[in-house]
Parts: sequence; structure tokens; C-alpha cells
Amino acid sequence: MITSPDPHAVLGIAPGASIIEIRAAYASILDSLKMGKVAAEEAQARLVAARDAFVKLTKPSAASKVVSPLKTLSASKAALESESTANAASIKFTGTAWEFFRIWIVNVCLSVATLGIYSAWAKVRRKRYFYGNTLLNDNAFEYLADPKSILKGRLIMLLVIVLVGLANRFLKIKIFGLVYLILLPYIVIKAARFNAINSSYRNVRFNFGNDFQAPTGRSRKFIPGYRETSQFLILPVFLVPLSLGLLYPYYAYRKRQFMLQHSCYGRSTFGFDAKPRQFYLAYFKAAMMFLVCMFGGIMTIGIGLLPLYILFASYRDATIGRVNWQHTTLGRMRFEYKWRTWDLFKLNFGNTLAILVSLGLLVPWAEIRTARYQLQGLALTPADELNGFVAAEKEQEGATADEAADFLGFDFGL
Repeated sequence: MITSPDPHAVLGIAPGASIIEIRAAYASILDSLKMGKVAAEEAQARLVAARDAFVKLTKPSAASKVVSPLKTLSASKAALESESTANAASIKFTGTAWEFFRIWIVNVCLSVATLGIYSAWAKVRRKRYFYGNTLLNDNAFEYLADPKSILKGRLIMLLVIVLVGLANRFLKIKIFGLVYLILLPYIVIKAARFNAINSSYRNVRFNFGNDFQAPTGRSRKFIPGYRETSQFLILPVFLVPLSLGLLYPYYAYRKRQFMLQHSCYGRSTFGFDAKPRQFYLAYFKAAMMFLVCMFGGIMTIGIGLLPLYILFASYRDATIGRVNWQHTTLGRMRFEYKWRTWDLFKLNFGNTLAILVSLGLLVPWAEIRTARYQLQGLALTPADELNGFVAAEKEQEGATADEAADFLGFDFGL
């Protein structure tokens, strides 16, 4: 009979150790594995054993999960939410309106003064501020893009638009729509990979499209992933209008699934386990709310149209966001989602009034409020998996960072 190893022995602690001692021992093992002094196979085995031991020792006992019949339903729900929150890796946003306002006003002024040339540097400054102030388990994300690559991509796109415009005017060839449809999958692939590979967390980069198969036959002239991307980008342009919009929820489902299943953190791919029927239900609820709000706007002779539209938009974002995030996975971790319709309504209504009253000067304040609410309404669970997961990804990171410099010739600034 095979017996499992004693979790106390695996972590090197005495029986009866406190939760603080257990966490400290687990963290010590992770740190020693990060130093790379152990062979890869042995390190992986030790990592799995330490993770299993940590989960066993920190898992609440069965007795603690028994809910007393004397407790009310609300108290039981609060206890379960508290336990879930305690076992989730929280996301925090530490940016402030004043800090971002100074970045925003400089970006606007210099972009106007340079006729848009500085907008590439403005985009990088903005993203670096938001990434650097987004903390997962108190570790910040990083944005590593080179502004010159973004500027190069925008100049190429401008050149293409000018050439197509000249062809339309002087050669009388109406090809703008055709060129747009042909280039759209290429733009999406390049932009998605550029943004992913220039985003990192704890020195491990994200990526997109690594699993695309090299094209063969007549498709060899296209980049990897072109055919797959064009299927959900180009076909809906024709099919969604023909179906009177009935195919749009399925298109939204396939788009989310496609982008996540081809995105990865290090070498681990994101997953998406939602079903099309869940998207149809979410969009049906949003459509019903839209009709209710429009009816309310008519009944109030248009006076209540703006707040009712914001209520609809808040309900739509909360409902569809729930389907998107609660079914997104990374390894054995899953996202938790806490956006609420009423909270979003108060946020969006306050932002709208502030921007209108300030003639746009409070846009940075609104963006900071929105980012803080949206990010702090997400979490990864179980939190115990995160440190071990990141340590394992660092070992497998390989040449991804070196590959980035060669791959990124330009970006489209999407």
C-alpha cells in the first residue's frame, strides 16, 4: 500500500505548526527553487509535493465547513464569501487621479503640438502608468513596448490609407472595403501579439499566437493564424446582418474563446469554458433591459433617457462581464468576478456628469475610478496556486523575451 508523504515533513515543519509557519516554510521552498540550483525534473517534483502539502495543511477541516442550523441564510452566505475572498489572489489598483492627470495633460498637449507624432509615446506612458499601478498579490505588471515600434506601425497604416485613397480618387477603383477586410485579420494578430508579448508579470511575459500552425499550400503567403482569425472576423461582417443580429452572441462567444485559447502567460494557455447558450442568455437579458430603459425614456418624455441608458449599459457590462470572467481560467486558477449593476451605474453616472460639467478635464479622474473598480472587482483563485505557478513558468520561460526583440517590427496601435 502506497502512503502519501507527511505534509509536515515535506515542508520541514513540526506537527501543530501555525498557519504563519506553514506559509513561511512554503515560501522558503519556492524561493530556493527559483535560484535554479536543482535539476528541472527534481525541482518540478519538489514543487508539486510542496504545493500539495501546503494545500493539505491550509485546507479548512470538514468540521469548520458545517453550517449551524441556527445561522441565518445571510450569515452563511457572508461566511462563504469571506472564505472565498481569503483564498483569492486579489488585484489592487493604486493609481491616483492627480498623478494620471499630469500624464494625461502632457500627452494631450504634446500630441497636438507634434501633429500626432508624440501619440506613440503618450500611449506607452499611459499604459506603463496603469500597468505599474495594477498589483496582483502586491506585485505590479509591466508594459515593455518601444514607442518607436508603435510610431512605425502607425506610419505604415497611414501610408496604406493614403495609397488606397489615391486609388479610389484617380483610378476610380473602390477597393477600400476589400483592403480593409483583407488586412483586418493581419492587424488583429500583429496587434494582439505585440500587446501580449510586451506585457509581463514578475518577469514572465504574456504571449499570443504561439500555437498557430504554419500555413501550407495556397495559404503559405499568409502569416500563421490568418485563416483562423479571418473566420471569426470577416464572416460575421456578412452573417450577422443577414441573421438580423441573432448570430452576434455566438460571434462574441467565439471571439472571446479564440483570443483566450491562443493567449498564454509564459507557456501556460488561458482557457475559456463558457457555452454559447450562456452568451445568448446574457445578451437576451441585456436586450430586455434595453427595451425597458427605452420605454422608461419615452414615458419620461426623454428626461430620463441618459440615466436610463447608463443603467442599461451598466447592467449589460455586469451581465456579459460575469460570463466572460467567471469562465476564464489560467492553469488550475480561475477568475472571480464581483462587478454589480448598481455599483457600475453609480460609477458611470458620476463619471458622465463630472466629464460634462468639467468640459472633459475630469476624464483622467473618471478613468482612474473606472480602472480601480473594474480591477479590484477581479481576483484569481485559489491564491495558494499563484506563487508556485509563477515559479514554474519562470523555469519554462526560455527564449520568449529574446524572441520579442526580433518579432516586433511594428505595431498598429490598437
